[in-house]
Amino acid sequence: MGVSVVNALSEWLRLSIRRDREEPLYGIRHGVRSAAQGNRQDERRGTEVHFLASVETFGVVEYHFDILARRLRELSFLNNGVKISW
Repeated sequence: MGVSVVNALSEWLRLSIRRDREEPLYGIRHGVRSAAQGNRQDERRGTEVHFLASVETFGVVEYHFDILARRLRELSFLNNGVKISW
């Protein structure tokens, strides 16, 4: 899914986009974007997406570790460094 779909289905969303030694942080709550929340210097590269699925949209929000782990293993062949934490 693209970030626009995740945004539409999330209560909140936080993006950290690292490139050119900068890391601007963006926050979105109920579809409303806040201003960049900083611009840290960082040598790493990549994007982190943190979100909370919307209870209004889904009713019950349950994450199943076995399903997520299997899917991340599949994606790991295409995306180096995929990590999930909670």
